[in-house]
Amino acid sequence: MYVSDPVAVLTRASERGATVITDVSPFYGGYDIARFRDPWHNLWWLFAPAKPGRPAENWDEGDGDWENAESNPVYTTLVEAMRTLTDPRGATPSAPES
Repeated sequence: MYVSDPVAVLTRASERGATVITDVSPFYGGYDIARFRDPWHNLWWLFAPAKPGRPAENWDEGDGDWENAESNPVYTTLVEAMRTLTDPRGATPSAPES
């Protein structure tokens, strides 16, 4: 989903019981990315224009090797979220954490 203020969206989602998967992070193409899982286990991807003045991420064609991306939070947070996925049919919304 494209948004103008991913920090505000993550804050509102968290207040309503979502779990932040990926904090706002630089992404390629002049965008930032963030992710959260809602109380019903839907995984939402947020994209927003990068903040002005931030250097552009260098994502060359040759940099697409996921094996070398281990330290990149855009990669590691997604892998962790995928490892912990559960069957949503048994999920019930949880109260926001304090």
